[in-house]
Amino acid sequence: MKKSFRQFRSEWSSLLKNKKVLIPVIAVLFIPVLYSGMFLWAFWDPYENLNEIPVAVVNNDDGADFEGEHLEIGNELVDKLKEEPDFKWKFVSEKEANEGLKDQTYYMKIQIPDNFSEKSTTVLDEHPDKLNLEYVPNESFNFLAGQIGGTAVKEIKSQIAENITENYSEVVFDKFSEIADGLSDASDGAGELADGSSELKDGTKQLKDNLAVLNEGSIELTNGLSSAENGSIHLANGISEANQGSTDLLNRLKQKEPEINQLADGAHQVSNGIGELSDGMGRFKSGQEELLAGVQGSRAGTKRLMDGLNQSVTKLEDSSPSNVDTAGLKESLKSGGTKAKEVPQELQGVIESIQTSDHYTDEQKQELISQLKPIAEKSGSAAKSIGDVATEFATLSEKLSSASANANALLEGQRDLAQGASDLYKGQSKLEEGLVSFGDRLNQTNDSVDQLHDGAVKVAEGNSTVASGWTTMIDKVGQLNSGMNELSSGSQELANGLSELEGGSNELSSGASQLADGSKELDNGAQKVTDGSAELRDKLGDAAEETSKTKADDETYNMFADPVNVDTEAVSSVPNYGTGFAPYFLSLGLFVGALLMSIVFPLREPAGSPRSAIGWFLSKYGILLTVGVIQSLVADALLLYGLGIEVQSVPLFLLFSIVSSLAYMTLIQFFVTTLGDPGRFVAIIILILQLTTSAGTFPIELIPEGLQVFNIWLPMTYTVSGLKAVISSGDIAYMWQNVYVLLGFIAIFAVGTITFFFFKLKKHKKQGLEPAFNE
Repeated sequence: MKKSFRQFRSEWSSLLKNKKVLIPVIAVLFIPVLYSGMFLWAFWDPYENLNEIPVAVVNNDDGADFEGEHLEIGNELVDKLKEEPDFKWKFVSEKEANEGLKDQTYYMKIQIPDNFSEKSTTVLDEHPDKLNLEYVPNESFNFLAGQIGGTAVKEIKSQIAENITENYSEVVFDKFSEIADGLSDASDGAGELADGSSELKDGTKQLKDNLAVLNEGSIELTNGLSSAENGSIHLANGISEANQGSTDLLNRLKQKEPEINQLADGAHQVSNGIGELSDGMGRFKSGQEELLAGVQGSRAGTKRLMDGLNQSVTKLEDSSPSNVDTAGLKESLKSGGTKAKEVPQELQGVIESIQTSDHYTDEQKQELISQLKPIAEKSGSAAKSIGDVATEFATLSEKLSSASANANALLEGQRDLAQGASDLYKGQSKLEEGLVSFGDRLNQTNDSVDQLHDGAVKVAEGNSTVASGWTTMIDKVGQLNSGMNELSSGSQELANGLSELEGGSNELSSGASQLADGSKELDNGAQKVTDGSAELRDKLGDAAEETSKTKADDETYNMFADPVNVDTEAVSSVPNYGTGFAPYFLSLGLFVGALLMSIVFPLREPAGSPRSAIGWFLSKYGILLTVGVIQSLVADALLLYGLGIEVQSVPLFLLFSIVSSLAYMTLIQFFVTTLGDPGRFVAIIILILQLTTSAGTFPIELIPEGLQVFNIWLPMTYTVSGLKAVISSGDIAYMWQNVYVLLGFIAIFAVGTITFFFFKLKKHKKQGLEPAFNE
């Protein structure tokens, strides 16, 4: 211990005797004061001198009219700036302001445009325009001044918005009385609406009842149309069958027309043959009588056919086709066919009489027989044709019995058929007259044959009439067939139309049902409208009454313009910039002081010959400790009594400053002692890292993540945190935590320095030499 004390005394004695070292050491004592004191003094409270920063203000506002009042918001802003000289306002023209920015006369420019007041009147428009306040900072002149100016412009913007809001609030509250009158009128209108909705309710009830009746009627209509559609289908089927029957009749009539024409031709040939026989007909009295009897019988059959046809026509005129006496017509045609078959038989009898007669020569007999045989053959063919017609008519009568429509067309065909029968009857009458005349002639003279010839001519004419009537009947039956075709098409269209009508009636029924349901909902809705309009009338009346009670004054307008007051209650209040930056700048000054101490005072070379590593360390560290304590106390004195910084505890503030200074001294002693001059370079690198990572200015979270990792490994982090606690927050427990960390740094670096001295001293003792401690 005595050796260590002698070494400590030798170190101090050497320092005090060597003025070249003593004077720089004394100067180093004031380095922390220069750093911390000068920086904090310069930036102690910069906002107190904002009124010295020149700012150009350009007012180009033209003003505007609103609600009968002339607004000049630009001039009002200028007046307010003059009343509150936060900056050194210079109210100049735009040209002067721009020139001042260029020559760095002004730090910034605030320009009020010409439409500033005009845009303030558009707040209540559909598309309002915001007011533009032009702020132009000269950041190249001073960046921080531009940032401070930006904050000031935001405050100006807030004040302008507050003034505009106050003006509009006053206008809005003035409108409340008009709103109250409007609500009262609306209440009256709602009352009228309630009365009208009540009438609407009555109308919807009637509509609902009538639509119910319509719905029931549409259902009945649908059912009736369904029945009509079924009947039209049956009708169309019956007409279709009748149409097919008339078509078949027409085809058969056309097939028999050549045979009727042949009958007419044969009648003409008979007439010619009788003319040739006119000289010998007197001898054929008996044959003539038989022939006359046959013609009379045929005439009687034709008479019955004609009567049956006439009766059929009469019945068709009086009733439908289903009541026609088709049986009588069929019987008449059958009888006529039978009589027609008797004509060739009677002619055959005449031929036989001629053959057995002695009144004619063989040549005359051959000539007469050759003329009568063709007539008999033609008569047989005619009789067969009449029989075929009767058969076809029987088929037609059966088909006509199923038809129930187109009676007019059928009646016309029947009339034509009756006319043909009448013509046939007339022809047969003439034939009978001819035969009678032929018999008279035969009884008297050969002139009777001439009369027979005349009768034959008439028979030929009658047959021609029959052929003509046959053609007419074909035409009429063709017309009947065309009518039946049209009737069939019409009945089909009728059936289709009824089907479509039934579909439409179904839609009508469905729509009527939907209308009936909708009318019920409409009736319910009308009731709700009635109730709602009554409630609306009452509510509007209440609203009008309440609105009329709304009153406002300047205090109300100010409330709308600035409804929120911000109460700032800092957890640990910091009065100014200087107090806030004191931990950072004081730590910086103490570190720089320790670094300069390593330059002016030798940290490795001992004043004498050290006998132990601890003695060597204590001799050097004793001086560093003394310098560190003194420079921290000098710096603290300047802060406390020169700048007037307020701390939570002066003794603890002094204590923490001393601990911080010793931590820096120990750190620099270690690096400079072990490394020499490169150790000072390492200390400078550590200083730079501490300046950026200690969170003395900006929060640690704002610096790059790559630098944040150094924060916990460097002592300035803890000196800044501890000084913040003892100066501002008053968190003494947190301060002591940082003291313990700094003591840890002191212990680690002190042990490191002692270890270096130990190996250095051991090396020289091993060599048996006095240590060259200046190496």
